Amino acid sequence: MTTGEVRDELIARGLLDPASELAEQRYKALTLLLDRGASLDDLQTNSHDLGYLASLIMNGGPATMTRAELASRCGVTIEALTKLSLAAGLPDPGADVPSANDDDVPLVETFVAAAEIFGETAALQLARVVGTATARMADAVASTYRTSIAFHALETDASGLSMVEANLELEALLPLFMSAVQQLVRRHVALSTRPINPTDPRAYDATTLCVGFVDLVGSTSLAQQLEPEVLNAALSEFDAAACDIVVETGGRVVKLIGDEIMFTHPLVDAAVTAAEQILAFVRRHHTLTLARCGLAYGTVLTRDGDCFGPTVNLAARLAAAAASDEVLVDAATAAELHGTELAAIREVTLKGIGGPVRVATLRPPVSAG
Repeated sequence: MTTGEVRDELIARGLLDPASELAEQRYKALTLLLDRGASLDDLQTNSHDLGYLASLIMNGGPATMTRAELASRCGVTIEALTKLSLAAGLPDPGADVPSANDDDVPLVETFVAAAEIFGETAALQLARVVGTATARMADAVASTYRTSIAFHALETDASGLSMVEANLELEALLPLFMSAVQQLVRRHVALSTRPINPTDPRAYDATTLCVGFVDLVGSTSLAQQLEPEVLNAALSEFDAAACDIVVETGGRVVKLIGDEIMFTHPLVDAAVTAAEQILAFVRRHHTLTLARCGLAYGTVLTRDGDCFGPTVNLAARLAAAAASDEVLVDAATAAELHGTELAAIREVTLKGIGGPVRVATLRPPVSAG
């Protein structure tokens, strides 16, 4: 269609009001999307939120192949593709629904190559881990976009042009972002790699670490008292500060779990320093209440970016048993400390841990005076 015919069609479909003072901005937004592959039906379906349509187009592009066609293109069975899709966290939209395009071919081919190297079971597990990690990354990007760009654009530009242009700007950053992610993966693989014990190769994923859990006290009450944006900002500040502290002291953040952080340290003294600094940050915070921590030292199984085993379970139970503003440690942690004062040494019964456990507080809680 010519430019005039496109404008007439947009007006006929009610997508463009020529009498509006925002008509030219609206027309530009609509034609930008048409130029990127959107159909008139797409525009009509998403006329109230052109930013959403722009995001769909910029992140994946138009779907041109069904799952069966993608499997045939990559030379794999539909069963194998279904297994990969489920592992990667991509639901099946239906056998006859286009859900992929040429950009998905290298994804499947990478899995096939990984299966040849590691075996199908290991490759599927790797796909699960990567799928979960990238889903969190995508959610973080989308959340940042909504809170920092979308909200302002919706308030200041009813035409939708600002939202469309913001997505185009993000698309331009994507190659640089993916290059940065690739380099970060390499750096973290290097940090996670350690020599194999020639006398016991099976022990490669078992190592001795200090495991820490820090969780916020009273976060449920805060959620009821605070506006969502205030609570979100406070939790984001906790996450940022806690992660920075762990990394700066030489540890590794294993995961963030709502209002809790799990971390590991090869050195107990460094883990104690991290725990105390995190609790001190929360103590000073203008919104958050106090935090508490549990530390346990021993053998830890590391697998797929997570940690498992009795030491991990013990650290989690110690955190749950700790008082507000307290660091509670097990006997193995206490034995590794250098120059740290212990207090309130006692035996406690912890849920899921057989028999009484000897624990100690690093020092009396500050809040208790």
